[in-house]
Amino acid sequence: MKFRKILFYWLAIITLTPFINSAAALLFGIVVGYVLEGFYEQKQNDKFAKQLLKISIVGLGFTLSIKEVLDVSSQSIFITLISILLTFGFAYLLSIKLKLSPKMCFLIASGTAICGGSAIAAVSPVIRAKSKDISNAILSIFLLNGVALLIFPVLGKIFHLSDFQFGLWSAIAIHDTSSVAGASAAFSDNAFQVATITKLVRTLYIIPLVFVASYYFKSKNEKFSIPLFIVMFIVAVLIGNYLIPDNIKHFIKAGSKEMLDLAIFFIGTSFKVKNFKHFLSRPFLMSLLLWIFISVSSLIVIYWMY
Repeated sequence: MKFRKILFYWLAIITLTPFINSAAALLFGIVVGYVLEGFYEQKQNDKFAKQLLKISIVGLGFTLSIKEVLDVSSQSIFITLISILLTFGFAYLLSIKLKLSPKMCFLIASGTAICGGSAIAAVSPVIRAKSKDISNAILSIFLLNGVALLIFPVLGKIFHLSDFQFGLWSAIAIHDTSSVAGASAAFSDNAFQVATITKLVRTLYIIPLVFVASYYFKSKNEKFSIPLFIVMFIVAVLIGNYLIPDNIKHFIKAGSKEMLDLAIFFIGTSFKVKNFKHFLSRPFLMSLLLWIFISVSSLIVIYWMY
């Protein structure tokens, strides 16, 4: 057992090599997780994934210019806001047709519109959601994230999207930051930069979202947290612009991408066969229809506007 546990972590290290991209890291994680299941702690893997993702995004911040961040933010802020409003509107209509509770609807819409599991975790205590509803919403988002990470780079090539278009599309249409970063990194370096900046700006909408949830569901004095790594990312951009020479930034960028691949490997290990029975549930159907709606509509708008 000890040997297999050591083998698991040695296999994880393989994803740090240059010939493993984000999509390959996910597939590799799924296979290794299935073969060596029981010889590692999944909670530990989930913790590793979250921390490595934050490291990779903050690392990217050191390599970006302030002008790049402001340019991408200004160009994406309008479509980001519109997509969020459309997502919640369509989610409301779907919840009526599928007979889902308002809280279940709000959880799935929040995860789809803002930033996946982070948004669900932020609003769930505010609306006093049941544990079962939270787990159903997170699992639905999680399964679609894995699909998006694999198919979005392929679709981007088929549709002949530019780096900017794909980065913007992936940041709007993919839920979690980890999958956004992975899919865009698999497409191109420039797409990765655009997607990461847009997604972090999108994540800031957690703040008004929580206040809306508090008002709508009549809850008071509930605590919520804003991801600290967003602040760290901004600080990293400032430090990178004024204190770090360009020749060092090249190594930081390469290292950040490898950390991202390792994070996605650990995410892959959490894919279990038993989870796929969730495909038959109404929460998943709502998540799927909502995801298709925002993916298609945002792609059309991006084609038209950018």
